[in-house]
Amino acid sequence: MGSSIVGRLDMIAEVEGPAKGIYHVQFKTLYGTASIPGYMKEVAVSMHERGYSWLGRAQKKPIPIKGTILVVFQKTVTGPVNRKTGVRSVKEDWAPFTVERLSITPRAREQFVDDASAILDWIENCRENGFPRFTKNCVQYGRACIAYDWCRMGAFFKDEWETRAPDYADKVNGVNVSRLLTFQVCPKLYEVLYELNLSKKSDKKLSADFGTAVHNGVEAWYGPKGGKKFKDGGWKPGFDDRLALETFERSIPEGHDEECKETETTGYGKLLLQRYFDRYRIPHKKMFSKILGTEVTLVANLNEE
Repeated sequence: MGSSIVGRLDMIAEVEGPAKGIYHVQFKTLYGTASIPGYMKEVAVSMHERGYSWLGRAQKKPIPIKGTILVVFQKTVTGPVNRKTGVRSVKEDWAPFTVERLSITPRAREQFVDDASAILDWIENCRENGFPRFTKNCVQYGRACIAYDWCRMGAFFKDEWETRAPDYADKVNGVNVSRLLTFQVCPKLYEVLYELNLSKKSDKKLSADFGTAVHNGVEAWYGPKGGKKFKDGGWKPGFDDRLALETFERSIPEGHDEECKETETTGYGKLLLQRYFDRYRIPHKKMFSKILGTEVTLVANLNEE
């Protein structure tokens, strides 16, 4: 039996124009201080994107994913604060989002298979001989690593840990790319998270909640017009602003705005999404001829040709 690789793709779409083909569309929300060119360069060669393209082509009915269309929302302030009123203005040209197309070559897909196979072999070896820690990454991440006290100091505080909730990879008994990358960072951390199935208790993840809400709102915007789908399950994107904004607002947890940052409030998110909709409604009507699915889970066996 081979090793199952699983991935969950934000959206798969057919694209028209010079770059015609099928693409994975990924939505990402970043802090305002993030380097967009640096992030784009990182994603272009990432194991995730190589893996998604390989996964699509490895299906029984292949999905020839050519690459990724990356949609990045950057949480920047809307403009300067008026000193007299204390109210922040909104610049007319404020548009903190970027859309880029990244192509994945056949060689990149082959490299993914080689890398994933090597990591899975190493994981099996560790199950027999123990999971080492990569001390160089302890220095790099310091106490940002959730297992730092336990791993480096032998201090395990039971009240700080809980059983990790199963995710989509657990449901199909597979391994996703995030787990492979965790093992590369530190086998010991992989053991804690995915062999012992433990998770560190934490306070509310306000940034993650905001990012999820933005993600949900954008997916609703690309949802089927009037709920109508083709016989194959695909659809023409509806570009329904009202539905998207309502979906976003419903996704924000109660009490979120009382604790979050200025660039993570409900009002900020609605303004951010509306600016995105106004900017890309016409271009994306021309570009996306058909949406094949959202939150699509793909599973394939590395050892199957």
